Amino acid sequence: MSEQTSIKCPNCGTSIDVNDILKHQLEDKIRVEYQQKASEQAKEITAKNEALETAKAEFEAKKKQDKELFAERLEQAKKVSEKEITEKLKKKLEEESKDRLAEMEKELSQKAEKLRELSKMQGEVAKLQREKLEMKEAMEAENQIKLNDALNVEREKIRKQEDDKNELKFAALQKQLEDQKKLTEEMKRKQEQGSMQLQGEVLELAIEEWLASQFPLDTIDEIKKGASGADCLQIVNTRVLQNCGTIYYESKRTKAFQATWIEKFKNDIREKNANLGVLVTEVLPNGMERMGMKEGIWICTFEEFKGLSAVLRETILQIHKRCFSF
Repeated sequence: MSEQTSIKCPNCGTSIDVNDILKHQLEDKIRVEYQQKASEQAKEITAKNEALETAKAEFEAKKKQDKELFAERLEQAKKVSEKEITEKLKKKLEEESKDRLAEMEKELSQKAEKLRELSKMQGEVAKLQREKLEMKEAMEAENQIKLNDALNVEREKIRKQEDDKNELKFAALQKQLEDQKKLTEEMKRKQEQGSMQLQGEVLELAIEEWLASQFPLDTIDEIKKGASGADCLQIVNTRVLQNCGTIYYESKRTKAFQATWIEKFKNDIREKNANLGVLVTEVLPNGMERMGMKEGIWICTFEEFKGLSAVLRETILQIHKRCFSF
């Protein structure tokens, strides 16, 4: 070892290297500084970790608070939305109910007006019948009085004149009497014919009105006066299906049933290509006490027609459903 870097201990005389001493001192100083710095860094890291944990806890707390606030706002928004939707639905239902009620009131008013018109027409028909009957009775009574007076006068003249002239005048008087009777009977027949025609029109209208009111989805086609065919044609419809079948109606209001009506009505049904035919009459054929089928035609009174029409319509619907369900 070099003498320049070595010294001897004054106590024991041992040779000591100054560089080693300086080295150890320097190492101790560096170690102390490093430990201080490491301790400071450890404290700083601990402080940062604590700050980080605090920030994390604050973030989690704020996150939880925000989540709860969001859930609360979401629930409030949901309640507001549900309230708005409920109010809108309620308003819509009220409007629909109001429109439906107005439509039903309108339909009821129209039906009531038709019933009033029908009642008024029936009253006018009854009044016209009474007036015609009174006029006919008055005319018959007046004509009879005139004829009796004329006959008595002529008989007096006949008795006062010669036999030949009397016979001639009596024959002329008898001829006049017969002509007057024929004229009276012809007037009576025309009056009855006009009255029966008017009653028949009332029955046709009653049938059409009843069908239209009971089956509003169906099409009720009236056969115009003067056109060939029966009175009206009912085309059966539903809300989903159209033209499921047809029922042809003919009305008769006379004192005697005529067998020729059936054949003519059957021809009308074939021309219209209808599925069923119903003949509504005041007088049933001989051998029939109530409604029934005769030669392929349903025959009934006006009272029986109401129930029969509903049954026949339901029968057509059932047949149509079976035919189109395959």
